[in-house]
Parts: sequence; C-alpha cells; structure tokens
Amino acid sequence: MILLTLILIGRLHPALVHLPIGILLLAFLLECLSYSKRFEKLKPAVGPSLLAGSVSAILSAVTGYILSLEGGYDADLLVWHQYLGICTAVVSAGVYFIVEKSSNKGVRFFSSFILIGLVVLTGHLGGSLTRGSNYLFGDETALLTTEVISLSSQTILNPDQAKVFESVVQPILSQKCYNCHSSKKQKGQLRLDTKESLEKGGKHGVVVKRDHPNESELIKRILLPVEDEHHMPPREHEQLTFQEAAVIQSWIEEGASFDAELQDFKKPLIVKKFINDYSREEKNNDFPSEDISAADAKAIEELKQSDVHVMPVGASSNYLTVSFSEKKFVSD
Repeated sequence: MILLTLILIGRLHPALVHLPIGILLLAFLLECLSYSKRFEKLKPAVGPSLLAGSVSAILSAVTGYILSLEGGYDADLLVWHQYLGICTAVVSAGVYFIVEKSSNKGVRFFSSFILIGLVVLTGHLGGSLTRGSNYLFGDETALLTTEVISLSSQTILNPDQAKVFESVVQPILSQKCYNCHSSKKQKGQLRLDTKESLEKGGKHGVVVKRDHPNESELIKRILLPVEDEHHMPPREHEQLTFQEAAVIQSWIEEGASFDAELQDFKKPLIVKKFINDYSREEKNNDFPSEDISAADAKAIEELKQSDVHVMPVGASSNYLTVSFSEKKFVSD
C-alpha cells in the first residue's frame, strides 16, 4: 500500500511541474512590468507569485525524485534534471526573500533573471527526458518511423512480398515496446524505434545477435516468465501475445534483416499465419461463419507428415488453413 501511494505521488510530477514554470515566469513578468510607472502597482503581486512558485517548485522536486525511482530514464539527463530542479526550488525561495526584503532594482532583477534561467534549463532537460534529446528541434527519424507504422497498419495484400520488419515486426514493437524504448523514453538506454538504435542496443549491449539468435537479449527478455523482474514488457504493461513473440523470434532467427521479404524466409509459416490472422481480424468476414464438424485427425496428421501445414483459422473455429508453400512438388 505504501509503495502504491508513492508511485501515485511520483506520477503527479508531470501535472505539478507546469505550475512553477508558469507561476515563476509570471512573477518575472510582473517584476519587469513594475519598473514602469504605468504598472508600478503590480509590484506587491511579485512576492506572493514567487511564494506560490517556490512552493510548487518544491512539490515538483519531491514528486520528481519519487518518479525517478521507477527507472527507465537516461541516467545522465536525469541527474542534471534533478540537480537543476532542486536548485530551482531553492533559488526561487531565496529570490522570494530578496524581493520581500530588498528595494534595489538591480539586485531584484538579477536574482529573478538567474531564476528564470534555471527554470528554462530544468524544463528543457525535463522535456529531453520524456521526449528524447532531439525533441526541441524535432526528431526526423522518429517522425519517419511513425509514418512507416501507420502505413504498415493497413491490410497486407501480398504477404510473400511484404517486408517483414516494416510490415510486421515494427508495428508489434510500436504497440508493445515503444512506451519504454523510443525517442520519448529510453529504459536501460535502449531505443527500438529506429533501425540504427535497434542494432546498437542499450547499456547492457546489443539486444539482437544475428550470429547467435537464441542469445539475443530481446528474445530472452520477452520469453522470461511474466513474474520475472527482467521480463519485458513489464507486467504492468500490455503483454506480447504468443504469436507476436513467435514472430519476433522468427525474424531474428532468419537474420534480423530490415529489408528481407517474407518469401526470403526459410520458414515463413509463423509470420504468414500471423499476417493472415491479422488480416482476418481486420476483415472479420473472409471465412464462413457456419458451424462445421472437426476435420479427421488422421488425415491432418498425414498431411503434416508430407510437409503440408495445416492450422486452424481461429481458436474457436473448425475451419482450417492448408498451406503447400514449403512443398516443392504437389500432385493432384
């Protein structure tokens, strides 16, 4: 219960952190305007604004520290963001006392200017933590990735000529992994939203090993029991289905190529079935709905022994998909 309470408090940080930014900027604006005779009556409002801003800055620093305990952020950026956040809270309180006690315009303005500099730097690093280090000037690669995923979400008309990574693997990673491993967040310093970052890996090394696919950390983490602390995705997040995990494993075993088409795979059945099931879910009307009896088990077994793949179209259906794709010669 205590842990859950702390988690909830920590997750208030994204909401609270905007308060000191807005209030302290308002206090600085009021301070600057009060130097003019036209707006000198605004001067009494500077102190209360700074007080409210410093209190909210302290609350933001506390909740931010609690949130950081969850992990999943770039370590270097996090340290700088924390230090600057604490400095902002302390300096804002100091500026409040200066403004309340001093009438020297130079001292008041200089201290307020330093405070605003801290607010800007702290806010920038906070944005970098949540949106990636290139968020300010845009991340062209991330935008391209989003476009590819959007195109890949359409029904695949010709599975054999589909690029497996772009059409199948990347959409799975997008739905199940990008929450912790993308331009917005890099848990374990790992990004999976670009080809370059996927090959590079994270702080523990590469996650995809083409020469030794079964040793690929990406697969090992996915296949761990959900209860294991190293299992990915974390159990509080949406999990990969058995088929999705099998598709990623198949892609790695086939060489983890970003350009290979399904027809290049030595064993394409797993991916092909996933594509067919996905398309069937989208259409929801491409096979009969009438009830039929189950097929003869002996006949199915004979087909399988002849390298013919026989699989059900769905968990609750007796209809079957029969594929001769890996059989070189098929007689009548």
